[in-house]
Amino acid sequence: MIWLTILAYIAALWVLSYFFKKHADVDEYLMSRRNAGTIQIAAGLFTLIGGGELVTMASLGFVYGRSGIALFVGYAVAFFFLGIVAGKIRSGANEKKYISLPDYVHDNFGKSSGLIVFIFSFLAFFALLMLQLSTAGAVISPFINLSYNQIVFLIGFVVFIYLLVGGFRVVLITDVIQGIAMIVLLPLLAYIVLLSNNPSVNTLPTTESLPVAIWISMIVTGFFVASASADIWQRAYAAKSDSAARNGLMVAGILFLLFGFILVEIGIYAREIGTADPNSAFVETITTGLPVWAAILAVLMVVSAVMSTSDTEMFVLTGMLQHELRQFPFILGKASTILNSVKGARVFIGIVAIFAIGFAMMFSDLVDIYTWLLSAIVVISPIILFSLFWKASPIAMLFSLLANTIVFAVLVSAEILNIDNIYFICIPGITFYMIALLASQKHFHSGEKP
Repeated sequence: MIWLTILAYIAALWVLSYFFKKHADVDEYLMSRRNAGTIQIAAGLFTLIGGGELVTMASLGFVYGRSGIALFVGYAVAFFFLGIVAGKIRSGANEKKYISLPDYVHDNFGKSSGLIVFIFSFLAFFALLMLQLSTAGAVISPFINLSYNQIVFLIGFVVFIYLLVGGFRVVLITDVIQGIAMIVLLPLLAYIVLLSNNPSVNTLPTTESLPVAIWISMIVTGFFVASASADIWQRAYAAKSDSAARNGLMVAGILFLLFGFILVEIGIYAREIGTADPNSAFVETITTGLPVWAAILAVLMVVSAVMSTSDTEMFVLTGMLQHELRQFPFILGKASTILNSVKGARVFIGIVAIFAIGFAMMFSDLVDIYTWLLSAIVVISPIILFSLFWKASPIAMLFSLLANTIVFAVLVSAEILNIDNIYFICIPGITFYMIALLASQKHFHSGEKP
């Protein structure tokens, strides 16, 4: 029965993609027609809650109790902030055909800074794509007679096929469908788990109290991660207007908070029923003692969450890679003409899918992957956000990015980075940018060329 449900879901996605197989040009293929409304933007952002968030938030709830919601509070604050500054983010984006965050940096601060932002963004979202496939393998394999690697391949292949045919338009439509499925299924599933295991209301889990410093650090981390996420900026660029982007971002912020609360509760419950490892809190909770029909709902919810994030990340990665290669056409030589074609975009989607599936088969430590994802984004995030309000010279931007990259490398080599202290990277990033900004303005006012 579970197999039939999965196959029916896959068939529906593939049929839907067939109706959107024609595209006027590569921009329409990668960004639809840049006319997404509030509901599509909100659904697209909300369905970025994928495998990484399911696992990590339940893990935080397991360890810290309801205080674990701090990371999602930071995400929600970031969505509201981005909604307020949506006009700044989108300024000139349609005319210049921005795909995502690196395009903004290339256009305003030059190729060198743009390349650094591209590298960190690409690595972060490639890790996020791997994370979705890894989660699918870890969660679904207990329900059906397939290995982890087989499920990783199946999910990756399914997403690749419907993206190959339908392009970004099918992503926007499936986001709404998958968003509704997640809104309905996760609360229902959490309720079923509680009933199935018949917990005692007098037995409360013992969780560690989250220190105020860590609470603040996780909110700060969540804020900076979401504020400079390439996939979120892509959604803002795909909106039909500033108001659609603003309203979609704010609705998504509310939905993130609600879902974060449910995931934290699942983590708390996992500890109550005796789960040993916080990293397994989500998986063990939804795979323990469920009736068949509830197991079907669990698989459908996970598949929806994973696919809705995977398709977005494949498109973000493809668009970023294609646009980055346009900045350096000598890399492909005469073959660079494919960068302006739908056929070329499809080739890049295939390349991204193959590598993501391969790496997901090799690396399956979900929480560690998620921590690296957050760290990579925070390296560039504070600098990007400050540039929206105080624009430095290209050389000042480059200095800030390089200096913060060095700080990141030092922290990594010292082996002290974890999800509790990622905010360490934010402080030097802001400091470097402000120093470089003041220095460039001083040179400018003294008559020197910055």
